[in-house]
Amino acid sequence: MLNAKDLDYLKEKGISVEEFQKQLSYFENGVSYINLIRAATIGDGIIQLDQAEIEHYTAVFEQRDAGVQLVKFVPASGAASRMFKALYTYLQDRRSGQSTADYCLEAKDDFMLVFEKGLKKFPFYDKVKTKLSVSENDSEFLMSFVRTLLTETGLNYGSYPKGVLPFHRYEDELHSPFVEHFKESLEYATSQNKSRIHFTISEAHLPLFEQEELKVKNSFPILYEKLEISYSYQKSLTDTIAVDEFNQPFRAEEGQLFFRPGGHGALIENLNDIDADVVFIKNIDNVQVERDFDLSVSYKKALAGVLLQKQSALFEIATQLEAAPMSHSELINLKAEVEQILGKVISIDVNLDLQSALLDSVDRPLRVCGMVKNEGQAGGGPFWVSTKEEKEELQIIESVQIDNSNPEQQEILNSATHFNPVDLVCGLKNHKGIPFDLKEYIDYDQVFISSKSLGEIQIKALELPGLWNGSMAGWNTVFVEVPILTFNPVKTVNDLLKSTHQV
Repeated sequence: MLNAKDLDYLKEKGISVEEFQKQLSYFENGVSYINLIRAATIGDGIIQLDQAEIEHYTAVFEQRDAGVQLVKFVPASGAASRMFKALYTYLQDRRSGQSTADYCLEAKDDFMLVFEKGLKKFPFYDKVKTKLSVSENDSEFLMSFVRTLLTETGLNYGSYPKGVLPFHRYEDELHSPFVEHFKESLEYATSQNKSRIHFTISEAHLPLFEQEELKVKNSFPILYEKLEISYSYQKSLTDTIAVDEFNQPFRAEEGQLFFRPGGHGALIENLNDIDADVVFIKNIDNVQVERDFDLSVSYKKALAGVLLQKQSALFEIATQLEAAPMSHSELINLKAEVEQILGKVISIDVNLDLQSALLDSVDRPLRVCGMVKNEGQAGGGPFWVSTKEEKEELQIIESVQIDNSNPEQQEILNSATHFNPVDLVCGLKNHKGIPFDLKEYIDYDQVFISSKSLGEIQIKALELPGLWNGSMAGWNTVFVEVPILTFNPVKTVNDLLKSTHQV
């Protein structure tokens, strides 16, 4: 059903016909659900570090080989529109002259009352105030404030990426997540006298990030000399086809196939392009004020120390396994050693001999993932899952990956004691110093289908396996508990009122 124009368009995007057909097959045949065995818990998949262990692993990290290259990788393409969703609703639904209390009573949501009460605590308050012509006592003050904050006639923050918005106010300076990430990265992601930080952004937002970088250069000239900032965009070849209600490829008005960005799982391509031994991954909106850096930095170093110590042991085993044939008893001892390092039972593939199977088990990318205690946050968590090969593995799983009609799976999902804050330290090279091809470790069946609105039209979209979910399903995984204070995201604008975002 593809015409010549379609084929040219696929070629232009770098998407093969086979990949296009595979994407369509998920809509026709449905997606696979993950089979949860149990939630990972302290002592059963999650490591809990005491103070002595934190100090030990921090020392392992700080005493690393000078040649170990570090990079901080920050997914930063998120737009601020979701953060301001409640404010957009207010602009649309609030009636002229209606008080905030009456609006919230009608809306059955006190979000705008909280916003109004905390108005002067927002870092952007003064910037908005200088553009207003109405006084604070005017009944239309809040409406004017919100409109000035979000729209083109004012600051236009509604069209900005989160990464460049003012999040924190330090006396006379406003610091964005971009600034906070670079300040934090100087504390732990410095190697060869350079702190390398990579942002994945939307190409349209590059000028805004470059403006922010210029502010850093002007405000922190000495520190800026230590920085190496780079950017990349989600690749066109990771876009996915949208379909209509009959699972037929959706086409735009001009008849062109309609593709959408494939979600954060597309960033495995960007991560695969990073040349580094160790990569720290943290989302753009999860930032701390300077007074809280010490705690976050100490755990970042400890997580990296866990990675380096376990990686070193696995590298040594991989070298032994490649050196010469080993006896069965030697392999059994090595198997026990690998299981101790990774905290899991090594299942042997029946198609491989024991030595080859062990090498396959250790010769993989390694990630150490911080996990916080579950306090009701929405999102993924750490679980033991049964893979297609019937192996028991540790993975980060989102609720959308679970069959919600299966009460047993739902019960396991709800029993999770910990939550994924996206706090990862990743080892991207093998024991020979050769980068892994990260695309070889993706579980492509961990895609999922979502419904989207395109104006008044409903379409179905295909989301790629998430970056820290299916895209890393084939990695060796270690979970470590980290304090809830290291997880400080801004999902809605009112999160900026929390004490952890007030300087």
